[in-house]
Amino acid sequence: MADRLRLPQLRSRLILLTLAVLIPALVAAGMIVYAGYRHDRQEIERHIQETARALSLVVDRQFGQAEALLWALSTSPQLLEKDYAGFDARARAAIRLPDT
Repeated sequence: MADRLRLPQLRSRLILLTLAVLIPALVAAGMIVYAGYRHDRQEIERHIQETARALSLVVDRQFGQAEALLWALSTSPQLLEKDYAGFDARARAAIRLPDT
């Protein structure tokens, strides 16, 4: 009979011991997973910012090229002489230049 009384006590102590070991391990694993998540997120955000900067530089360069082309075309003699067909041909030829 004394063995039957000890069995539930032994079981409950083993369960408590298991929980005492398992809970901190689960908490530590959760913290490691969260730290990895934060690191990955920071890397992705950094990459997105670099991509946005690169794209803005490309757009700025294209706007600058378009502005330079328009300034050059605005001084065209055909435009001053109101030769719009000649100006149109010159503008279309200028647009065909590389990087314009």
